Amino acid sequence: MFGLSTLWLRVAAMGVLLAALALGLYKVYSFGYDSAETKYQLELANAKIDADAQSEVLQDRIDKTLAAARQKDRNAQLEINRLRVAVDDGSVRFSIPVASTGGPGAGPATQPARAELDHSSTQTLLGITADGDQAILELNTCIAAYNEVKDQQNGKRSD
Repeated sequence: MFGLSTLWLRVAAMGVLLAALALGLYKVYSFGYDSAETKYQLELANAKIDADAQSEVLQDRIDKTLAAARQKDRNAQLEINRLRVAVDDGSVRFSIPVASTGGPGAGPATQPARAELDHSSTQTLLGITADGDQAILELNTCIAAYNEVKDQQNGKRSD
């Protein structure tokens, strides 16, 4: 019986040793996995911080572009309003060239003949001009904002 109990002790010791080895391998693997996961999380956090910083720079540029566009829009509106007031008070008159229908004894005219536009036609033309200015300004603002984004994405930043 003495030989049988030492065999069981050897088998038990071998089992404990294998269990310890398996636990050690699991811990090494788990440590490597945790380390890789931690490294990945750190890289992801750094990329997010970098993207947020770039987004803030881009947003500042677009805000400046929009502010400049708003100022141009205000200036255009002021000019249109100034012209409307000038037309209303008669200090500015709009006219168009017309074909001269001079009488039988009329000689060559030194000044081309012109017809003055009435008040409502002039105001209508000023409205069309204001609408056109607004559309062009909006298009140019859109193009400028697009170019800001494109330049940042292509790495042509002037931070």
